[in-house]
Amino acid sequence: MPSGPGIFRLAESLEPGVGEKLRRYLESAGDSYGIAVDRFLCTTFSDPRSFLHPATLRRSVKLTTLITQSLAGFVEKQFRDHRLRQMLTYPAVFLSSHPERTPALYHLMSHTDLVQGVRFPVGGFAAVVRSLENLAREQGVEFRLGAEVTAIRSAEGRATGVELTDGTLLDAPSSSPPPTSTTPRPACSRRSSAPTRRSTGGAASRGWAPSSSWPACGASSRS
Repeated sequence: MPSGPGIFRLAESLEPGVGEKLRRYLESAGDSYGIAVDRFLCTTFSDPRSFLHPATLRRSVKLTTLITQSLAGFVEKQFRDHRLRQMLTYPAVFLSSHPERTPALYHLMSHTDLVQGVRFPVGGFAAVVRSLENLAREQGVEFRLGAEVTAIRSAEGRATGVELTDGTLLDAPSSSPPPTSTTPRPACSRRSSAPTRRSTGGAASRGWAPSSSWPACGASSRS
């Protein structure tokens, strides 16, 4: 599925005159995405006041509507072509759900698909595993592959080490903090610093989306 201007050309070819409806739909998706990142993704919900932020209160009617109606109903009210409906309700698949059972709030995922664009790790998902291994080694983790543990040694109710099948005894590490990693990684950020699609001399430039876990592990990504 194309992203950016291509999605509007495709939509018009399927349902002539639908471009403006799709633009408003994606604007709503972007707004919902923004409030989700700003107010919900980066909170522990330990304080009820997190729901009382002015940005959330201003959208209380909209959010209530999106939560109480299905994604299928939300899309079907705006688009007639069954192919467009299938494309815009497809995010329910990522939730292991069905458009009829998925709240319309999740139309926000169309913002990541059709505006920001889809990303994948260069080198495949094996690159994600390698990146996790590299980060662990930076933190002082030692990997022993193919080593079978036959016993866990303990003292005073705490594990102190393990014994391997070849008789090797491995002591548990000390409680001192591990070395600080030098690998930069993105933090959970607010909307003001969240990635956006922007034009630079006619060329599209994309940033990371919060759902892109592999850049956080140090792996490269490609649109």
